[in-house]
Amino acid sequence: TKNPIHLIIHTDQVCYSDPIEHYSEVPRNITGGTAFMPVIKEINELPSKRHIIPSVVIWVTDLYGEIQEQDYNMKTFPFHKKLRWIISGSNMVPSIGKYYHIDTIA
Repeated sequence: TKNPIHLIIHTDQVCYSDPIEHYSEVPRNITGGTAFMPVIKEINELPSKRHIIPSVVIWVTDLYGEIQEQDYNMKTFPFHKKLRWIISGSNMVPSIGKYYHIDTIA
């Protein structure tokens, strides 16, 4: 892509938030996490802190996190029209944004 990719990796907090040009730049040895709110805050601050307006937000997750079903709304996810969930490791379905499951849960 000609557009920059801004990668955010999180555990219970944002561990990495910077642009990348090549997949080899992706930090290794960071395990996944369940804290969505720090990432939501980071995404919402991109325009003011880094002068980045995301054209799409792709969130790779199992969708297990600290937020409750009622928190999947336009107030919590103001970028919901740009949001695409890539879900692996669960059959959960978010109630906001588009989603894709990349594996089968028996």
